[in-house]
Amino acid sequence: MTLETDITALRKLSRLPRTQEDMDEVHRIIDEENDVAIALVCGTLLEEATEQLLLCSMISLNSEETTELFRGFGPLASLSARTKFAYALGLIGKVTRRHIGMMRDVRNAIAHSKKPLRFDTPEVSAVCGRLRIGDQMPDRAPEVLAEFESDTKEPKVRFTAMTFVIFQQMMLAAMTTPRRRRPHLP
Repeated sequence: MTLETDITALRKLSRLPRTQEDMDEVHRIIDEENDVAIALVCGTLLEEATEQLLLCSMISLNSEETTELFRGFGPLASLSARTKFAYALGLIGKVTRRHIGMMRDVRNAIAHSKKPLRFDTPEVSAVCGRLRIGDQMPDRAPEVLAEFESDTKEPKVRFTAMTFVIFQQMMLAAMTTPRRRRPHLP
């Protein structure tokens, strides 16, 4: 096999849909408490959820069209671009946009810093402390929100919990939103 064949196979593997076994592996990674791995895995979950949410508001795209938009240098390849576009389409609100932005900044800082950063680094902890579940889930009972805030004081726990809340909200919205049909124009 050639290098190109190997890279094509690797890219194909990385685009396969997530299974329950994959989600179990995500939970195992988070339980191992490696901050870089947690930041990267959580960022990937947010990327996946924003992609699915955007796809549900678009016409049905084939694999090549999806790749052109969401991979490499496509206009929606980054979490930042996906978040801005989802907001512009009214698929997410200001609170979700702000939370994803903070989480993206934490992920990027931990993953790309020249200095080793952890969730308990004061600057990272300060940003994680601004993630407010009550803002993300305003319909929840105050006592439930208070308990959640109390249980997620640790920055890493708050970051991962908020990732799963937003991931679940967006995936549910994507699964319950009917896909657009192609327009009648040629």
